[in-house]
Amino acid sequence: LLLLLLLLLLLLLLLLLLLLLLLLLLLQLLLLQLLLLLLQLLLLQLLLLLLLLLLLLLLLLLLLLLLLLLLLLLLLLLQLLLLLLLLLLLLLLLLLLLQLLLLLLLLLLQLLLLPTHTHTHTHTQSRIVQDNQAICIHNKLSKKLL
Repeated sequence: LLLLLLLLLLLLLLLLLLLLLLLLLLLQLLLLQLLLLLLQLLLLQLLLLLLLLLLLLLLLLLLLLLLLLLLLLLLLLLQLLLLLLLLLLLLLLLLLLLQLLLLLLLLLLQLLLLPTHTHTHTHTQSRIVQDNQAICIHNKLSKKLL
């Protein structure tokens, strides 16, 4: 009977040990799950950090694009200014051409009026010469008569 009791006690002890082992296993499993959860949280944090970095990069890119757009606008403005300058130069050239044309017209007008003036001048000169000749002849005749 004592042996049976001892055996029973041993069995009970074994059962208790088994239960303790099972409890330890369960605890280990729980700890593992907790570790897994912590890992997941860490991963989530990492992902959020990555997302934030990506957002920052996108913002930087947007800023760069804005800067590029501003530069393009500035270039366009410069082009417009150059075009205006070119138009002004063209206008100046046109005015110069007009001035040249007017000068040519004046020269032509002067050339048209010059022959008449020269003709009159030549006519007046020949008349003076004729008058001088007539005076000379008159003087010679007067001397002969005296």
